Amino acid sequence: MKIIVATILGLLFILPTYAADVDRQSFKEERQRINQQRQEQMAELRKKSEEFKASLSQKRNEVKDIYKQNKEELRAKLTEIKDTKKREAVERINDNIAKVNSLAIIRFEKALGLLDSAIQKVTDKTNKAGDSGKDVSSVLTAIEKARISINSARLAVSEQAGKVYTITITNENGLGKDVSRVRQELHTDLSLVKDKIHEANKEIKLSLNSLRLVIDPKSIEPKTKDVDAITNSSNDDSSEDE
Repeated sequence: MKIIVATILGLLFILPTYAADVDRQSFKEERQRINQQRQEQMAELRKKSEEFKASLSQKRNEVKDIYKQNKEELRAKLTEIKDTKKREAVERINDNIAKVNSLAIIRFEKALGLLDSAIQKVTDKTNKAGDSGKDVSSVLTAIEKARISINSARLAVSEQAGKVYTITITNENGLGKDVSRVRQELHTDLSLVKDKIHEANKEIKLSLNSLRLVIDPKSIEPKTKDVDAITNSSNDDSSEDE
């Protein structure tokens, strides 16, 4: 009888220790899984960033060649315009339009970098919250929507980088309309890209708000507001005096 009691008492001490060991092992494995997931996410982010930069670089080179050819054709067409000042004004405006688009791409690229950084911060905070036992399923869904939106914005920027804007001359009397047509086309295209970036920014803020529902609201503050400042930092109006 004493042996049985001793055995039972021994088990009572051993079982909690065993359970604690199992919990520690499970926790360790979960931490390893989360760390591995974070490393994969960062690697994927770096890969996309490198591919995007390579794509922009290639398109910039392609655009330079096309623009150079188009500019030569424009100059040839401008010889038909008798007014020297008008010829010079049109050529100057044409160059300015190309410059505006180029500068806009640089701003958009910087904004995308901020978006990637912001969503990664939200993701890291979400993983930590989930690691502590909180239900973050709704946050993960919001993060996925934000990443999809960022990818959509990245594609829009890439496509914009490959566009070439050149004034097409009809006749001397129609120069004003010819110039306005290209200006408006550029303005419309840049506005569409801006909308994509702002939409991605909005989705990140939504994921952040979702996260704040499950953790301390003061514990995370990625500065996504900077994106709006960057995309609107320079006027995309390419107007000049003709």
